[in-house]
Amino acid sequence: MSDLRAVSTLPPEVAVPLLVRLAALPLNAAENLAFAQAAFTICEKKPDERLVVPLSKLLSPEEPARESAAEALLRIGTPAAAEALKPRLAQEQNLHRKLRIAELLGKHGMRDGYAYAIEHVSDPSLTEVAVAALAAIKDPRTADEMKRILGTSNDAGWNRAVVADRLPRPPR
Repeated sequence: MSDLRAVSTLPPEVAVPLLVRLAALPLNAAENLAFAQAAFTICEKKPDERLVVPLSKLLSPEEPARESAAEALLRIGTPAAAEALKPRLAQEQNLHRKLRIAELLGKHGMRDGYAYAIEHVSDPSLTEVAVAALAAIKDPRTADEMKRILGTSNDAGWNRAVVADRLPRPPR
């Protein structure tokens, strides 16, 4: 396990092929966690799509490595990483991460996170990430929904979110 953690100290061009080979071995839960953490550390330096497949195998709810694997996939940010995270969206308990996943999906043309983003846009601790998700999702309902909220709501949080600069503007 300490060998897996040591991999993250290597340059990405050396570490990634090594991690991919290690992922093909039968790893226990602790080794999976060390693998996912090493992959996340490497992806902070230089995201690499070759890690998508091994990381996607660690996303099940009962897997202790799921959070590190999800964070590494978010760093990778490619269409393949988004596809790997798509089934995880509904399972994700951490609302901040759920909205970041929704944003990544939106960037790649998937609108799966719209309901989560619109629901949490008024929460002051989540407004920024929810607005980023809505902007990435580009759902045609957003402008009309925001105008409706602004016209009927006395909720300052919703109103702040509606006028945020990053939301799409309605067509004129």
